[in-house]
Amino acid sequence: MKHLGERLAALSPEQRAQLALRLGRSAGAITEAAVPAIPVHSETRFEPFPLTDLQQAYWLGRTDAFALGGIASRAYLELEAPNLDLNRLERAWNALIRRHDMLRAVIGDDGSQRVLPDTPEYRIAVHDLRDATAAEQVERLNERYEHMLRDLRPASEWPLFDIQASILSGGLVRLHVVQDVLNVDGGSMATLF
Repeated sequence: MKHLGERLAALSPEQRAQLALRLGRSAGAITEAAVPAIPVHSETRFEPFPLTDLQQAYWLGRTDAFALGGIASRAYLELEAPNLDLNRLERAWNALIRRHDMLRAVIGDDGSQRVLPDTPEYRIAVHDLRDATAAEQVERLNERYEHMLRDLRPASEWPLFDIQASILSGGLVRLHVVQDVLNVDGGSMATLF
């Protein structure tokens, strides 16, 4: 992993200007000392901590307390790749889970979040559609989409994501990915993918 000074030096002029704007400094004043340190509290890493305001809004929106509630704020993505090595992908995803605490986060019934120290190995569900007709494949893919989009898992249960794969004719693999935005924002999701 690059040292902070190396990462700052690698910023484009546009990125440096954006960081300067966020830090309330001039672009020339962006040094390692100008970037606030993020405190690490290893001893309390797995203890409950509060939700951000946005997380709290998402969490409350999952309940029936509001007229338009009962819906999770989630991102759904489909990706296709020929002959994708699903075992390798699964190993890589599990490495990400171990590396990124928020992929192991859950939200308690009291509205606090916590990072689970350990989770079981995540298994990607695989649906083999190679023997289905083209029309059956389309129907099953639509069913998979609808099911994954509407599967409202409790925020208190890990994982807050779901990855499934459909193997199609000719070895094409379609990944179906659902990520709850309670624990991963748009920027983090872009970094993950």
